[in-house]
Amino acid sequence: MFTAYLKQAPACTQCGAPTGQIAADDGPSWLTVLMLGPLLATLTFIAARHEDWPRWITLPVLGVFAIGAVLFLLPRIKGGLIGALWNMRNQE
Repeated sequence: MFTAYLKQAPACTQCGAPTGQIAADDGPSWLTVLMLGPLLATLTFIAARHEDWPRWITLPVLGVFAIGAVLFLLPRIKGGLIGALWNMRNQE
């Protein structure tokens, strides 16, 4: 599906379908933020309620978790979105 982190391959390596022509645009980033937003807001709220936790540890840990979650989910969501768009295109 990808030749690099988010760079689409011109065709599927298994079946040769031209998936490189399917433009996902801003959909994957929008969907990633939409999925992770409630989770990250909840974790931030929980961390803010625990006043005994030091802020100099809590904030960097939350930041690293947020960045790691986005970097982990973004290519998977982009692949799923491209697959869904490819499926809709083939049903026409």
